Amino acid sequence: MIPTPVNWLDVGRLGRPLPRLSATNRPFWEATARRKLVLPRCPACDRWIYPISSICWGCDAGEPLIWSSLSGKGTISSWVVYHRVFRPFLPSDVPYVVLEVDLREGPRMIGAADRLHPEEISAGLAVQASFRDADDGLTLVVFEPEGE
Repeated sequence: MIPTPVNWLDVGRLGRPLPRLSATNRPFWEATARRKLVLPRCPACDRWIYPISSICWGCDAGEPLIWSSLSGKGTISSWVVYHRVFRPFLPSDVPYVVLEVDLREGPRMIGAADRLHPEEISAGLAVQASFRDADDGLTLVVFEPEGE
């Protein structure tokens, strides 16, 4: 039995948790489907808003946020390697690596490692965003070594 997801998740046809689409995050997911990385930015203070929100949590100016493109290039600042299956939908996915990446434009993103083995990962390693199609038409942002 699949546990009931938290309020910001939906369950896909394969039983995997998926983010619940909303007016706030829809531009992000529509862009990933086109293999583009975008995040909202505050026009008042120029802060990137990630995690995605409908307001600037830096200056709270109340101005509508502007969705802007990012290169997707950055460096690994931290990571964790999961060796244990935490959900029944992941048994073939272990071990898997979750990265914290400092993007060149400033924001820090979290994403899965793609084409990186745990022993190859180090702080400062140059990576770039890539995209992985998931079930139910969702495209996820993952990170791979830069230049691949």
